[in-house]
Amino acid sequence: NGVQTMGNFILAASTTTDFDHDPVFFGFDQQYAPGSYQIVGLPVPNTYYIVAFRDVNGNQRPDGPEPFGYYGTPGAALSQLSSVMSPIYAAGSGALAGKDVTLEDRAAFSGDVSVSTLAAGKNIFLIASRGVPGSTEFLVENREIMHVFDPAPTYPLFYSVGQLRPGSNYS
Repeated sequence: NGVQTMGNFILAASTTTDFDHDPVFFGFDQQYAPGSYQIVGLPVPNTYYIVAFRDVNGNQRPDGPEPFGYYGTPGAALSQLSSVMSPIYAAGSGALAGKDVTLEDRAAFSGDVSVSTLAAGKNIFLIASRGVPGSTEFLVENREIMHVFDPAPTYPLFYSVGQLRPGSNYS
């Protein structure tokens, strides 16, 4: 149950909790409805981390406001995954199953940004955060990096920062 009601459920296994740098997934399972899953054919022995999402737009990547979850302590921002995901050791058959993953609704913000010719060939960092920068409560929820090609376009560029925990106190 949740806000998003369309799309397949995808579960994937990675050997890292660093999801800021396009992790390699060694196996996945795709379901049409919530329920039991099995990720097979994993190289063993190894330690894995499971993520899951409802692929509303069909691009096989968790993005925008798609429901997202992982095996571990629920409720964290994407930037906190390395400290809340629980490892699963796989040996023998190279299959993972039976670990509960709860999907949580996520949010996104998007719009257009106009750039000057001074931005040509540079990156623009779009950061969704909570709290006051420099304070102990400050937390980056997620970020996107846009590269501005040279020459810089004369039209606004579309941006989207997704996979945010719902809330109204973003800065």
